[in-house]
Amino acid sequence: MKKDGGHDSSFLSGETWEEYLTRMERSREWGDHIVLQAIVDVYCLQVIVFNVFQEDIRRTEVVMESDANSEERLTVFLGHLGEFHYLSLRPKNWLEQWPYSESYLF
Repeated sequence: MKKDGGHDSSFLSGETWEEYLTRMERSREWGDHIVLQAIVDVYCLQVIVFNVFQEDIRRTEVVMESDANSEERLTVFLGHLGEFHYLSLRPKNWLEQWPYSESYLF
């Protein structure tokens, strides 16, 4: 996303922004790096993704575009398996650390 609220269509692969939004509205459509960045920006998160493909494990940080409120940022850990699927890597006591209302969860 650009600072003016627009989008950067250079990240889209073979579809327009409107086609992308229509596809993402569908039930059972998986989120991608564009959705992940939007969630990070909206909820002021830092997301650390462990990308796993066969024996290769890489660490990627997804952070907000601006550094506002960096001290209050919650860190979320995700796994990304074989470039296909994200999964949560949360500790057992994760709900105690969640700074948002539980209504965000369900």
